[in-house]
Amino acid sequence: MRIEKTVFISYRRTNASWALNVYRDLASHGYEVFVDFAGIASGDFERMIVENIRARAHFVLLLTPSALDGCNRPEDWLRREIETALEARRNIVPLMFDGFDFNGPNIAKKLTGKLSTLQRYNALEIPVRYFDEAMGRLRKWLNVPLEAVLHPVSSKVQHATQLQQQAASMASWVQSSELTAQEHREQTFMVANQLAHAPLFSAEEETMLKSLPPEQQAMMRLQAKRQREQMVAAIITKLMEMRQRL
Repeated sequence: MRIEKTVFISYRRTNASWALNVYRDLASHGYEVFVDFAGIASGDFERMIVENIRARAHFVLLLTPSALDGCNRPEDWLRREIETALEARRNIVPLMFDGFDFNGPNIAKKLTGKLSTLQRYNALEIPVRYFDEAMGRLRKWLNVPLEAVLHPVSSKVQHATQLQQQAASMASWVQSSELTAQEHREQTFMVANQLAHAPLFSAEEETMLKSLPPEQQAMMRLQAKRQREQMVAAIITKLMEMRQRL
C-alpha cells in the first residue's frame, strides 16, 4: 500500500500562527500541504475545500479550547471541513494546543451530529516547549497508507451493535428464568467472561492495525478496550436489573 505525503491543515483563524508552524514543519519534511492562509471567497468555498480535502490523504485538525466555538452552526467553515474529512474517510489527526481536552465540560456539547465521532480519533498533544518533538510524532502518525487507517465506528452503528448484543443477552437470560440463584450468578459470569474476552478487532482490522506505528497501535487498542469495558459494564447492569425482577 502506498504512503502519501499530502496533508490538509484545518484550523480556526485565531490559531493561524500554530497553523503556520505546523505547515512549515511538514513542508520542510517533504509534505505537500494545503493550508488556507489567504482565505477563500464564500462562493468558492464548497468546491475548493471539498476538492482539497479529498485530494489529500491526511487531515490535520488544530484544536485549542476555543477552536470549536461556532461549530454548532451548520454553515461554520471549520465544521464543514471536519464533516468533509469524515465523509471522505481521510486520516484525521487532531492536534491539541493550549490545554485542549476532549473531556472538557464545554467540549462535548460542541461536538454535535457527525462531529461526535471526532473525539474517538487518536489526538496528539502539542506542548509549546516540545513542539519539534511533537511534530516528529505527528510525522510518524502520517507515515501510514490511507487504506490502513482504522476509522471509529459511527455512534449510530456502535449503539445499534450494543443494542443487538444486549437483546441477545436479555433473551437468553429470560429463557433461563427458572434457574436457581447460583445458576443465575454463573450465567452472569459466563456472559461477562465471553464479552470481556471477545477479540477487540476483526482479522482484517488486526492486519491494518499492525501496519501503524507502535504508539498509534497502543492508542487504538487502549481506546477499543475502554469502549468494550463500558459496554460490558452496561450489559451486566441490565442483566442484574432483570435478575432482581425474576
